[in-house]
Amino acid sequence: MATVVDMAATSSSIRLANLRALIKKAGGPADAARKLDMDDSQLSQIAGKNPIRNIGTSLARRIEKSFNRPEGWLDVPHSQMLLPQPRVDENVAPARDLRNEVPLISWVQAGNWKNLVDNFHAGDAERWVATYANVGKHAFALRIVGDSMTNPGGAPSFPEGTIIILDPERSAETGRFVVVRQNSDTECTFKQLVRDAGRHYLKPLNPRYPLLEMLPDAVVCGVLVQAVMDF
Repeated sequence: MATVVDMAATSSSIRLANLRALIKKAGGPADAARKLDMDDSQLSQIAGKNPIRNIGTSLARRIEKSFNRPEGWLDVPHSQMLLPQPRVDENVAPARDLRNEVPLISWVQAGNWKNLVDNFHAGDAERWVATYANVGKHAFALRIVGDSMTNPGGAPSFPEGTIIILDPERSAETGRFVVVRQNSDTECTFKQLVRDAGRHYLKPLNPRYPLLEMLPDAVVCGVLVQAVMDF
């Protein structure tokens, strides 16, 4: 006998489970209600022990925006979020799982990311970027500024505004696109790593910009895994 699945009920239960997980991560109903600009009673109606209202589409989008989640995030099961969290000392919080989302940070933060990541909090990011790429737990995202990586000849090209997802744990091999800090700069640069006559260089894709020699103090902060472009 065929089984009939009530998709509306399934969607509603997924949204409810995800919202409850977000409330827990926010520190509780009071903190979550402030984040959503709701009264505690309103939040209880949709996420309390016995909710009396479903989470409609417009409300789901509002929740996602308030919690810096991508559109549609609330509609998808996030099993890792919904697993019971281990008991920890009240002064210690479990690290955020970055396999599904990575923080969009500044170029200055990227230059010191290895030292910042252990003390990084969800609210420190401009927003969180969803990714299906296989990345390590220290992966992060940057927004391209300027046109040095805009390729007039076509792909690959990273025009201004493109969001790039980078993994510090990937190997920086010749030909890969990397984010590098060098020459004691506080900010990083994003270029293609090339090798010529035994030396490494950082190559812009826009020929109007010069090739940069990779200096002895250069630090590769991340290797490109994925690029996201809005239209």
